[in-house]
Amino acid sequence: MTSMKRRITSVLVAAATVMCLGTAAVHEGTAVISDLGIKASAAAGVGYINSTGDYKTVSAYSTIASGSTKLTGGWYVVDRNVKISSRINVTGDVNIILMDGCTLTAEKGINVSSGCKFNVYTQDGGSGRLYAGTTNGTNVTADSNRCGLGGDGATINIIGGQVYAVGGRSSVGIMGDTIRLYWTNPDDTVYASSYSRAPRLCSVFVDKKSGKAYNTGNGSVSALKGATLSAATAVDSDTNYLSEGTYAAFGSLTVRDRIEVADRADLYLASSAVLKAQEGITVSSGNSLSINGTGKLYAGTSNGTNVTASNNNSGIGSENGGRAGDIIINGGTIYAAGGRNSAGIGGSNSYVEVNGGNIYAAGGSNGAGIGGNSASVRLGWTNSSDSIYATSYNGSVSFSKTLYLENSGETARTSNIGGQTLVTTSRISNCTISFEANGGTRTSPMTVAYNSYINNLPTPTKDGYTFDGWYYDQYFNRMFNFNNRITESMTLYAKWIRSDYCRVTYNANGGRMIGGGTSDWADVRYNDTAYIPSEPTRSGYAFIGWYTEKGCYNLYDFSTRVRKNITLYAGWIENKSYVTVKFNTMGGSSIPNMTVNYGDTLNTRGLGTPTKNGYIFDAWYYDRACTLQVDVFHDTFYSDTTLYAGWIASAPSYCTVTYDSMGGSYVPSRTIDYGDCVGASEMPYKEGYDFTGWYSERSCRNIFNIGTPIYTDVTLYAGWSKQVSAVTITFNSMGGSNVSPMTVEAGTYISSAETIVPTRNGYLFDGWYKDSSCTDYFTGDYIYTNMTLYAGWEQAAPTTYSVNIYVDGDYVETQNVTEGGYITMHSAYYTYEWSPSDPSTTPIYSNTDFYAYSSYNYAGSTFSSAGLIAAIAGGAVVVGGGIAAG
Repeated sequence: MTSMKRRITSVLVAAATVMCLGTAAVHEGTAVISDLGIKASAAAGVGYINSTGDYKTVSAYSTIASGSTKLTGGWYVVDRNVKISSRINVTGDVNIILMDGCTLTAEKGINVSSGCKFNVYTQDGGSGRLYAGTTNGTNVTADSNRCGLGGDGATINIIGGQVYAVGGRSSVGIMGDTIRLYWTNPDDTVYASSYSRAPRLCSVFVDKKSGKAYNTGNGSVSALKGATLSAATAVDSDTNYLSEGTYAAFGSLTVRDRIEVADRADLYLASSAVLKAQEGITVSSGNSLSINGTGKLYAGTSNGTNVTASNNNSGIGSENGGRAGDIIINGGTIYAAGGRNSAGIGGSNSYVEVNGGNIYAAGGSNGAGIGGNSASVRLGWTNSSDSIYATSYNGSVSFSKTLYLENSGETARTSNIGGQTLVTTSRISNCTISFEANGGTRTSPMTVAYNSYINNLPTPTKDGYTFDGWYYDQYFNRMFNFNNRITESMTLYAKWIRSDYCRVTYNANGGRMIGGGTSDWADVRYNDTAYIPSEPTRSGYAFIGWYTEKGCYNLYDFSTRVRKNITLYAGWIENKSYVTVKFNTMGGSSIPNMTVNYGDTLNTRGLGTPTKNGYIFDAWYYDRACTLQVDVFHDTFYSDTTLYAGWIASAPSYCTVTYDSMGGSYVPSRTIDYGDCVGASEMPYKEGYDFTGWYSERSCRNIFNIGTPIYTDVTLYAGWSKQVSAVTITFNSMGGSNVSPMTVEAGTYISSAETIVPTRNGYLFDGWYKDSSCTDYFTGDYIYTNMTLYAGWEQAAPTTYSVNIYVDGDYVETQNVTEGGYITMHSAYYTYEWSPSDPSTTPIYSNTDFYAYSSYNYAGSTFSSAGLIAAIAGGAVVVGGGIAAG
C-alpha cells in the first residue's frame, strides 16, 4: 500500500455523523460532494467486498442517478442517496456497488430480464442500502403483480448491503430462478416479503425477529418469508475467539479451548445446537456477549453436573479472577459452571441480564452461581416455560418483573433466591385488563385466563375522533399485540385521531420531550403545516432538528403541507469537548489512544509510528481493508474513531519465538534470524508434572520439530504429564516363556541388563524393544510412566536329537531327528500301544525314548520284538503285511 491509495471517502467517514445532519464539506483533489453524496474519481476506482470477503476495486463504472431507469451489462455505483420513481429495467449482467452511507430507492422495483444476472455489492462498512418496491422497508410502492426485485429466469446474487425488497399485490419480494444470499459483514441484512424460489444460503444467517439461525441445508427456507436476515458466522470446534458480530451454532460441537469474546458478540443457538465450551467463555470488562435462540450451551461443564473450567475461570465471564463484562441471555438452555473461586455466570464487576431461557449456573468453591463482587444482576422473563437456577448470587440483584420460587406461591426476593429455581408464574389463575378510554365511551374491565390469548377487544367511540387502537402505554409507543399471551394484569390506553385531522408524532429518538415523555403528538388539520414543538433534551447531546426517519438522513421542512399521519424524529449530535481516537496496529506494536479536541485534527504531535516485523508502516486508514486513508493534517474528528495501520511487506530480519509454559515456570521469548531453526529451548518446570516437550498448538497434539526453518513469529506450548510415584514395566515375550511385570519407583533408571531373559524353542533371544515391530531397541532409560517392552527373537540353527525305540522292553533302534520333527514310523509301529505318547504325533525337542507294548499278529503272522529287531538290523523294511528284504 502506498499513499496513492488515499480516498476522499476516507476523510468523510470520520465526519459521517455531521453529514447525516446536513453539513457538507469539500476536500481537495479527488472528489466533489453534493446533496450529501460522494462522486468518486473514476481514475481512482471504487472499492467493494466480493463473495469471498476479499476487497476488490473497479475503475470503469457508471454512476446511478435519478434518471437511471435502464441498466445494461457492466458496473454501476450508488454514490449518494438516489430515488428513482419509475421501475428500473435490467438487461445483461449488472453489478451494483452500494457505497457506505448511500441509499438507492427503486420506488417501483427493479425488473431483471430472463437469463440476466443482478449482483449487489457493498463496501467495508456495509452501510449501503437498497429499497426495491418500497421506500422504507415496510410499505409497498411496487405495482400489483410486480416483484420488488428480479424476474422469471433471472439470477439474483446479494453479496452485501442492506437490501429490502417488497412485491406488489399477488407478487413476491425477490423473484428469480436462482437466488443466492452471501455476506460476511455483520451489518448486512436482507428483507423480502417472499421469494419465488428457495434462496440458496451461502453463509450463516439469523432472523432478527425470531432469533432463529439458518445455514446451508439447515431449517426450512420457507420460514424466511417476511423475515429480516442478518449475516452470522458459524461456530465450529476450532472457534476460540468471537469478535464483534453475530455467530450461530448448529448440531453437536465441542470446543476444548476457552472461547474469548472481544467487543460485542451475539451468539445464536439453533434448535439443533448442543455447544460444549469445555473451558468456558471469557467475557472480560468492556466486552459483551448476547445469547439467543433455543439450543443448548454447556460452558465450563460437559454434562451440566461436572466442572471442566479451570480454577479462577467463570463458566461465562471472568478469566483468571479478572473483571467481567456484560452478559445478556435472551433464550436457550444454558449450563454454566465456574472453577474454584469463580462464578458460573459473571464475575467481578460483571453485568448479567437474563431475559429468557432455562439457566443452570453453579459457582465453584467460593464463587457465586450468578454475579460476583460489585456485580449487577437483572432477572426477568416473559415466557412461562423459562426458569433459572443458581447455587447463589453475589452483587446487586434486581427484578424486571415479579418472579416466584418454583412450586411455591412465594415471591422471589434477593434474600431467598440462592439455590432455588425461579419461574415467571405462581398460582395465578386469572388476569384483569383495565381500559383507559381517554375521553371515549366507558369500557368495563375484562377477566381472562392466565397465559391465554385475546381475540377481540372492545371498540370505544368519541365524537369527532376515529379510534386508532389500544396501547400498552399512555404515550402510545406500543400497540396491543394479539399474538402475545396474557401473563399479568394490565391497563390499556385508547388512542384517538381527529376525523378531519392528521396526527403528527414527535419521537424524541433517545431523548425526552418537554414533560418527560419519550414522544409527543399533535393533530394537524388536513393540508395544514405542522407546528414546531419545544426542543427535546438528551443528556450529553445537542438537539439539531427534526428528521423524517429514525436514522436522521433528511431534515423535515415545516413548510410542508400535512396530508397523512407522519412521525418526526429528533436529531442529535454528541455534545463532546473531546473525542478518543484508537489505533488498531493490525499486528504491529501498540500505539496508545489519543484524545483530541472535538472537531480538531490529529496533526502529528505525539502520534507514534508502529513497527511490525517483516513490514514497513504505510499510513493510517479508516477501514480494515486499508482503502480509506487518513489525512492527519486536515481530517477532523467529531466522534470516537478507530484507525487501522496499513503495512507494506518487506523481508524480515528476525522472527520471535514465544513460549507458553501452560502453567509452568516462565520461559522468556527469543528472537532468531529469519529462516533459522529454533533449536534447543529452555525446559520449564511445573510441580507434580513432567515436561514432555514443546508443541505447535495449545492442545499439545503435535510436538514441534526444532529443526524446522522459521519464516514467521511462532508460539510454542509446553506439554506436561502428571507424575506418578510407581510405574510398571510389562514384558511381552512374543511367544516365549512368561516374564512377570516389574514395578519400580518413577524416575528409576533401568538398564537392559536388569531385565529377565525369556526362552523360546528354536529361537535365540535378541533383547527387549520399545515397539512390537522390534525396531526401537531398549538399552536402558529413566522410567517415568508405565511402559511395555517386547522380546526380539532370532531363529536358531536346527538341532538333532537321538530317539531310542523299545518294543516290549527290548531296544529296537535309534533314530536321529531334527528339532521339531517326527520319527520315521515303520508300518509295524502302528500296531503297538506307545508310551509316554504316540511318536507319530509328538514333535521332538530333546533326546527321547519311546516304548511300544504287546506283540500283535500282523497280516496273519506273529512278530516278536526279536523278529522286528532282526528285520531292521538286516536291512529289511516292514511294509504291507510282512517283512520284505532290503
